[in-house]
Amino acid sequence: SHGMFNTAIESLYIHDDKGDHLFCGTDGGIYESTDAAASWTLIKETQAFGVCKAIVNGTIAGVPTILAGCEGGVANRPSAGGNWSLIKSPPGVAAWRSNYLSVSDALGSTSVVAGCLWPDHVSGVVTIGTLLNTTHANWTLYKKMHGCTTLAIDPNDHNRLLVNNNSNGLHAYECLVNKSA
Repeated sequence: SHGMFNTAIESLYIHDDKGDHLFCGTDGGIYESTDAAASWTLIKETQAFGVCKAIVNGTIAGVPTILAGCEGGVANRPSAGGNWSLIKSPPGVAAWRSNYLSVSDALGSTSVVAGCLWPDHVSGVVTIGTLLNTTHANWTLYKKMHGCTTLAIDPNDHNRLLVNNNSNGLHAYECLVNKSA
């Protein structure tokens, strides 16, 4: 953890095949290591993004991109390198509180992301976003669905979700999302 001032690691992402280039999400931002975790550097622009609980591969406008589910929204950076940007959480939603960020690349040129967001800090709302660019997404909140704590989006069909609801015991639902849902 040399160079890491916040060691409460929330997520870990291995960026290369050798395991030399790593990213980890903490509640103080995203750290990067290029020497197989021998040392870490805080990526300063990510400090304002809040806790980053998931880091995954995705695509924005045809560009392979690293995506991070953070409290402030979906942090992103081109896989080939560059600066981090933030797609803010949907309007009316305080923050991404989920422990994951589920991604579907079924559209080909851009990712569709899904998560359970807590607008009222009581129950999660199924939220799906089509990433338009590095700072904007087309968000849909499905408030009529059962509250969710975790979910997974089918990587090959962005209209198919598996949703876990912890109220009244453990319940898992398969949902087919469409414009009338």
